[in-house]
Amino acid sequence: MALGMLVNGKWTTEWTEHDESGNFQRMQTKFRGTLDKLQEDDRGRYSLYVSYACPWAHRTIMTLQLLGLQDFVNLIVVEPHVGEMGWYFSEKYKDKNYGFKYLQELYLKADSNYTGRVTVPVLWDGKEETIVNNESLEIIKMFNDTFREFSNKKFNLFDENLSDKIAGEIDYNYDAINNACYRTGFAKSQEVYELEVTQLFKELEKLDAKLAGRKFLVGDSLTGADISLLPTLLRFDVAYHGIFKCNIKRLKDFQNIERYKNDLLAIESIANTFKPDQIKSLYYKVVELNPSGIVPLGQA
Repeated sequence: MALGMLVNGKWTTEWTEHDESGNFQRMQTKFRGTLDKLQEDDRGRYSLYVSYACPWAHRTIMTLQLLGLQDFVNLIVVEPHVGEMGWYFSEKYKDKNYGFKYLQELYLKADSNYTGRVTVPVLWDGKEETIVNNESLEIIKMFNDTFREFSNKKFNLFDENLSDKIAGEIDYNYDAINNACYRTGFAKSQEVYELEVTQLFKELEKLDAKLAGRKFLVGDSLTGADISLLPTLLRFDVAYHGIFKCNIKRLKDFQNIERYKNDLLAIESIANTFKPDQIKSLYYKVVELNPSGIVPLGQA
């Protein structure tokens, strides 16, 4: 995975997501638009650009599938590996809208002077030819709320009666687990790494205890809290345990977390989105972490 970004519309590899002490600090997304009301005529207007390998994009793919929005929103997939010019398309994974070679071209179509990271997911408006939003949590909320009128409505991932609890779980787990894996993997010093990995596994112990006797994080059904946490759990033994050195234990050593993960993975709409080979291809080709680029055959 080559690290890079656009600065005033031009690609550069001169960037950083670390502070002076070597702590990983994720840059914020820039496109944060919302949609209030959709019409039947909007069918096919919007496209979701994703990678099956990216955990943030994965939560939007799962939501799209769970809500049955595949006939309303176009799904466009990039190659799982990030090249020298960032996320890119290929003969196998084509940009069905414009035939672009690189995802950065889509960002530049939205804003020719864009400065920032070129990330997935992206919710694209084909009529206005611009990016509506590239923040995963906001996209899944839009799918659940604004788009759900055109879905099979099988799931309501953000029940208003549970909204505070769902939001609390999402916020807590983002810092404690989701992003903690990255803070561990991209630590620039031994001291930072040891602090991060130790704290991460303390949080996993807490999560394991919390899930004892519980099928879901909040209430008695699947919610956005589960969808926001699951992509990280699915990547843990496949990639984070090895490439990010999150290896004090395997995730499968946590009895309740492993059961919880497997129960959710048994849902067909979720199982169809889990691509372990693509996940390994992304993480093990991070040159900064694995110069040889060799991808292991195993998943744990």
